Amino acid sequence: MGNELNKMTAVEWLVEKLQESGIPLMTDEFEMIQQAKQMEKQQHKNTWTDSRLRGDLYQNQIFYYESFNDYFKVEYGGNNGK
Repeated sequence: MGNELNKMTAVEWLVEKLQESGIPLMTDEFEMIQQAKQMEKQQHKNTWTDSRLRGDLYQNQIFYYESFNDYFKVEYGGNNGK
């Protein structure tokens, strides 16, 4: 699980594990997988763009997230797996 994991998205990893377990994937599932990959790519793009902007304007002041957890809660309404 070294460098290989770094070169896979979470969706790609999940698909690989499903295939390894012998679960058959049908055409509809592959279409959903492609949609999930596009969503994941857009989320990464949004994160990168947000980091480039280095903060949000809030009440006429630049607001910086204190941590990734804060960013994740605001952007995705959840936690980072904890």
